[in-house]
Amino acid sequence: MHGESYQDFMLSKLVPVPGNIGESNLGMNPDLVNEIATDVDVIINSAANTTFDERFDVAVNINTKGPSQILNFAKQCKKLCCFIHVSTAYVTMGNLGETLTSKTTPLSHPPVDVDAEVKLALHSSLAFHRGAEVTQKMKEMGLERTEEEIPVAIVRPSIVESTFREPFPGWIQGNRMIDPVAIAYGKGHLPAFLNPKTVIDIIPVDMVVNAIISAVAKHGIARKPGLNVYHVSSSGVNPVTFADIFDFLYEHFKSYPLKDVKGNTVDIKRVKIFSSVEDVLPCISKAVMERYGVASGPDGLPRKFCERIIDQSTKMVKTYEPYYTSRWFDSTETYKLWEAMSEDEKLNFGFDVKSLDWRNYFINIHVPGLRKYVIKNGR
Repeated sequence: MHGESYQDFMLSKLVPVPGNIGESNLGMNPDLVNEIATDVDVIINSAANTTFDERFDVAVNINTKGPSQILNFAKQCKKLCCFIHVSTAYVTMGNLGETLTSKTTPLSHPPVDVDAEVKLALHSSLAFHRGAEVTQKMKEMGLERTEEEIPVAIVRPSIVESTFREPFPGWIQGNRMIDPVAIAYGKGHLPAFLNPKTVIDIIPVDMVVNAIISAVAKHGIARKPGLNVYHVSSSGVNPVTFADIFDFLYEHFKSYPLKDVKGNTVDIKRVKIFSSVEDVLPCISKAVMERYGVASGPDGLPRKFCERIIDQSTKMVKTYEPYYTSRWFDSTETYKLWEAMSEDEKLNFGFDVKSLDWRNYFINIHVPGLRKYVIKNGR
């Protein structure tokens, strides 16, 4: 809407501040610290490293020390009326309510000595599978220390994907969790998958933003000290399965196919379903080799190229394997927040995931947005 004046418009609203969340006072100079601490009303912390396979020491340094430093800074803010921490619904594997109490499931890890783990992470380059558990526990411990002073809300979105409506449908930055699956399938690199009945919990990013703004309004105005948790998620009220998503992807790419690296139109086929990763991998290998003609002489692409594609698809299937079992996230408190809003507020700050038509969202909004903003290949 603003065109070339967009940057000037944004700078009239926002003041970008250089800093480092791993340092005291967030790496800001003393004068700036005093200015912000005097004027700021609300802090929203959404800084985190969300890479699935990040080094443990790096993840702990960013995701544990970062929130701790921000909380320390928050205590200096004279007018602060609300602290919002953006976490993730996937703080534990299994069905989870809007609380800070983890439930034991087959995918949970045994209790750990948090202090010992953090000390080990900060003084070692070793990576541990328990990083996500320790990181979340440390975040929660840090947030509990402000509970008696100011309103604190933890907003836990599930898998955040492209916008449903604002600033326009389908806008997205980066290759998000479900997107590598969609892109690989559209390119013909993912002919097989696992457990189609798995519920995959997805939420459009503008709904997440609106829920955060609504939480700020509610708790910032009331200023009642306490700790509140909101799941901005879909599985409990409007679930969508992998089978549904692959149907939507098939319908889209069949009508609007991609081209492969050889310039040929990809003739998409319905995904084959297997019960184990070991069964999926040979199917991926065979499909990629046949598509790029490795065994057909001089017209085929180099074997190393195909092996790289196979390796990427294999890694993706294995990385997502823990998420292939269904889980449900309760969003009762989030819908109480929604129901307390006026009709005008609901219109301007909507996050009613019950109203989403998943077929329309994937076929006409999300995948076209993914093609335009991520793989740069529109319809």
